[in-house]
Amino acid sequence: MKPSPLAARLMQLGSLTPRDLRYLHSLELRTQVLPRHAHLLREGRSTEPKAFIIKQGWVLCEKHFADGRVQAIDFAMSSDIIGLGGALFGEEVATAVALSPVRVIPLTQDTLAELSKEHLGLFCALLVQQLLQQQILAEHMLNIGQRSSFERIAHFLLEYLHRTQITGCGPDDSSYHCPATQSQIASLLDLSAVHVNRLLRSLREKGLASFKRGVVRIENKQALAEAAGFNPAFLRQKKPEILLFPLTPVKDALVRCM
Repeated sequence: MKPSPLAARLMQLGSLTPRDLRYLHSLELRTQVLPRHAHLLREGRSTEPKAFIIKQGWVLCEKHFADGRVQAIDFAMSSDIIGLGGALFGEEVATAVALSPVRVIPLTQDTLAELSKEHLGLFCALLVQQLLQQQILAEHMLNIGQRSSFERIAHFLLEYLHRTQITGCGPDDSSYHCPATQSQIASLLDLSAVHVNRLLRSLREKGLASFKRGVVRIENKQALAEAAGFNPAFLRQKKPEILLFPLTPVKDALVRCM
């Protein structure tokens, strides 16, 4: 049986056994379909803490301040995991809202415990995916702290092109659907919506990229990458070398520590 897109992605990140894949299939059977604007996570303590694996769609992750300010953190998409820290510690530090209709797999605390004890290969792959997302967040910090406004928007457009390609969500190698508004993009890049609009117009006039009716099209990938100083290394795609070794000794060590 051909693996699902999610299984194929996790197989790139870890050594999944046939038993792991069967369990992952059982998790995918629990997929929930949520509408646009649905809240997946809310900041604060939860009576039923859970994480989610995103199978399809875009989710805005953001931080709310007491005075009403909001800061976008990331646009999570297919294969990304959100809320893992909240599920483990019982308190969520960010809010997550669907930007489009989404298909998600809920991961309860019981599910996470079972994964860590009985399906270590799958659990490790999920942790690697989470680590990759942390690298993405670090890159977002560089955007705000070091890159010019033009570099930020160019880097943003290329980052999400690569992320959609990695997960097989893009229609081709130069375009993708982006349900985020210019105001939401502005929040992520620490710019004003007016400035984002001007930058997108400048990119279009220079023949580098366009953003029209929710579709981003990269017209000149090489020139845009040079303008942004874009290096996709932070979006690592190959399997980590440490996970290529047999997992049995690792699992035995973990069991002894429990």
